[in-house]
Amino acid sequence: MSVVIYLLANNIELYLHDSFENILRHHNIPTKSQWPSDHDIQILVKASNGLFIYATTALRIVARAGSLEEVLHAVCATTFDDECNSPIAELDAIYVLIMWHIPPIVLPNVLLLCFILCTTYSYASFREPRPYAMLYSNILTLSEIEFWVVCNHLSAVLHVYNHSNSLDSTQLGDTSHPLATIEKWMVCVLGGSLQFYHKSFCDFITDPTRSGTFCATSPPTVNAYYKCSLEIVLKCEESYSLQGSGEVYPSFQFLAYILNAMNQEPASAPDSACPLSWPHVNELANFALETQVHCWVFSNCFDAGGWDMIEHYFLQCFARVNFRKSLQNPGTLYAGNSDLNWGCNGYLKIIHGTRLFRVPQDEFQTKFNVAKFKVVIKRWKECGIVQPYYPNLTSRFKSLISKKSQGNFISGLYRMGHGTKSIFWYWEINLKGGYYQEFQAADLDEGDRVYRDERFDLWPTTPLQPDWAQLVGTGTE
Repeated sequence: MSVVIYLLANNIELYLHDSFENILRHHNIPTKSQWPSDHDIQILVKASNGLFIYATTALRIVARAGSLEEVLHAVCATTFDDECNSPIAELDAIYVLIMWHIPPIVLPNVLLLCFILCTTYSYASFREPRPYAMLYSNILTLSEIEFWVVCNHLSAVLHVYNHSNSLDSTQLGDTSHPLATIEKWMVCVLGGSLQFYHKSFCDFITDPTRSGTFCATSPPTVNAYYKCSLEIVLKCEESYSLQGSGEVYPSFQFLAYILNAMNQEPASAPDSACPLSWPHVNELANFALETQVHCWVFSNCFDAGGWDMIEHYFLQCFARVNFRKSLQNPGTLYAGNSDLNWGCNGYLKIIHGTRLFRVPQDEFQTKFNVAKFKVVIKRWKECGIVQPYYPNLTSRFKSLISKKSQGNFISGLYRMGHGTKSIFWYWEINLKGGYYQEFQAADLDEGDRVYRDERFDLWPTTPLQPDWAQLVGTGTE
């Protein structure tokens, strides 16, 4: 045993003794009790192999148990006698124990939550809490009670911050985009924020070779999430009505309400027609949740459409959604946001209803997979999500297709969706320049104009990173 491991083992042993004393006090048990035994402590010290995360996870499992002795015995029973086993193997064993004790009726929702937490906002620091407890709950169509039951089964590995439904506008601060920040702030603080205690659990739960039947990225879980997202998209579409200008009607209500609220003038909140499984008592908060739920699940349907494990039937269903309404959702009407698309961080702008997106050079060169992008386009064409669009060659749109896909330049112009529900989608890849950029628009004429007039060379070369920690705050357990 190295000197470092020896010193860590001593520190972990002291930590375990102190923590078990606190557990005894919490349960009104005399601290001079013979539990836990020195043998139990040494088993945990050996299994920790210098990793405090193992010791703290074991303690959280025991502390939250109804029967302290029985659960500690179960934890000790997962350890290996072979000293050659790696610390990761010991961690995996204790994580499997956590998952084994989750009732079968709750397990599917637990895996869905793990899937969301582990696969979204992959660009964010893992040390920052993930926002949106109420948003996650509504995405999974879980009631408040059902959601916290799911979280409780993960309490040994999942930490909850700011468990509150209050709206305190003093946390907002100054911003150049008040409408966007207010909405993000509301969905961040409502219900709390979630964070895994350690990245090792996320690595475990997404690796089928380690988690086995408990893998959160298995085809059944991913398809269940995609199916749930599709159902929410269709429900939310029913609450939006397009006006002659192509805008979504609720966005004007929301903007008017916000402006009146900022001026401290009385106003009635817009009605939230999209059913929320965990609604807030404040109708404005519900509207913010509704728009964000729609944006989130639609974006997930779009991004996950290229995954091989998504069933062909679900992609065919996605082809029938109203892309025009989703494009004009009030939750997308903010410029200057970072976005995650095609597995890359990029920069997003919404100008006159046209969505512009660009993956800058550093992200493009390290993350953008051109070959996979082509495979996704091919699969989308097979499922009817997109079809090539060939405008009249006498029109000025011929500039979009005159850039033939050859050499270092690849481009495409497509109609996404069907009939009056469709939008136009143009994309281009410049291998030499090192970027991907696109526009989506309901009106091709307007989209083409906005795209040609935009100075992409002035866009930031590094995508914005949302400072969730600042919005959420440090929080309390």
